[in-house]
Parts: sequence; C-alpha cells; structure tokens
Amino acid sequence: MKRSDLTKMCRPAGRLLLLALAWALGTGAAFLKEHFAEKESAPSAASASASAGAGWGLKFHKDGQRPDGNSSMEELAAYDAFYARDTEEKVLYLTFDCGYENGNTEPILDALKKHGAPAAFFVVGTYIESEPELVRRMTDEGHIVGNHTWHHPDLTQLDMESLEQELTDVEYAYREATGRDMPKYLRPPQGRYSSDSLQRTKDLGYRTIFWSLAYEDWNQDAQPAREDAIDILTRRVHPGAIVLLHNTSSTNAAVLDELLTRWEEMGYDFRPLTELQ
Repeated sequence: MKRSDLTKMCRPAGRLLLLALAWALGTGAAFLKEHFAEKESAPSAASASASAGAGWGLKFHKDGQRPDGNSSMEELAAYDAFYARDTEEKVLYLTFDCGYENGNTEPILDALKKHGAPAAFFVVGTYIESEPELVRRMTDEGHIVGNHTWHHPDLTQLDMESLEQELTDVEYAYREATGRDMPKYLRPPQGRYSSDSLQRTKDLGYRTIFWSLAYEDWNQDAQPAREDAIDILTRRVHPGAIVLLHNTSSTNAAVLDELLTRWEEMGYDFRPLTELQ
C-alpha cells in the first residue's frame, strides 16, 4: 500500500478521533461544573440557574450571629425576598411550614397565644381543604397564613403559567375558608429557588420568605429530644432571625411554650412579617 493511500485512509479516522476528543472534553467540563461548582462557591440568586436552581442553605459562623445564606440579603432584596432582617434589635419572626395535620398545630397555637407572639403559617392547598377550622383560627388570632403552593413542587421547574396556578389555587381555597384575601407571602417548597422563580413570584405580588434559623424537626421517625431542640434554638438565635419550624413536629408542640419563654428571657421580642421592608 502506498504511503499516500494510507494517509487518505487515516484522515477521516483522525477527524473522528478529534471530534470524539472534543466532545469528551466538553462533556467532562460540564460534568465537573455541575458536580463541583456549588462546592467551590454557594450559588446566588443573581446567578442561580433557571433550569437547575438552588436549594436554600445556611453557613453558621458563631452562635448568636446571623449566618450567611446561599444568597446575600442585598441579592434577595431585589426580588422582595428575605431570610432575616438586618438589625441589631432583638426581634424574631416566627414561621411554620404546614404540609399536613397530625395534632400538633393546636398546642403550637396555644403557646403563641399565651405569649402574644405573632407568626406566619405557610400552608399547602390541601391543608386548607382538610383543616379549615385551624386555618380560620390562625387568621382570627392575628397570624399570617402564607402560601406554600398547592402541590409542593420545585418552583424552578415551573413556567409562569404553572407557577401562577400553584399560587392562585391556594389563594382561592383560603378565600373560601376564611372569606379573606390571602396575604402575599410565599415559602418556596424545599427552599428551591432561582433568579427566574424569584422574579416571577415578585411579578405576582409575592414576598418570598426564607429563614436564618431552623433545625431538623421534620422527620417524624427521628424527632429531636426536647433538650436538644431548646439548646440549638437558643444558641443559634440572633437579632432579626426568621425562624422556620414545622407544625408536624411533636417536639415543637412540646417545647414551644418553654422556648418562647427562654427567648423572652434573652430579651427577644416577636414581630410579624409585615415589618420586613
């Protein structure tokens, strides 16, 4: 075989090899970016991908100080979103996520009433359908009932029409149950968000509420011990904190009265979300 013939035969194979190498390098780069980018630096609201989004997270530095969130207070402010209030004043904003009822909401409401503490309850649509009396009690006792969507979806995966439907269905159910318009405060399911989802909820007139203080209270099969709950929630509390608790937690129902007393003894006052500007 002539050398020129061998060269002609190798030329297409070489091109294919180069294309395969280029594709592999591109895919490898994408893989590294997807799996390691968040480990290098936490995503911000300004940069979070509209397709992938980000889950809300906190980085604690020192007990009694506000933690850093995935996005800064300044970034969130552009979307009428909050995770804490920037203040040295000892004020707290109590919030509860309500996915279903298991008998713990009433003692929570009793403790709040005893201390005159306003709170916000973020409810899914089915909660309003199944527990209209509790929702009416929340409203009648001066608490905010906020929107936690109907089906608890990842908001970063919804288009504007689907997102609006998720929110307006809950608004309608709340109006049917209480005769009032639902206050436009939103807790994103699972804390999932992106710059696009934040902008869309803002365009729908909502304020998005994340949190700066929470603990692992959602697992019904592994409820925290009373002492552990009191310890972490008093150590990590800080001025301007938005506190996230779950209404399904038997620990929360058992300790809330004592917890509110402890916070009061530390000099804290409880304020409604309407104060956040």
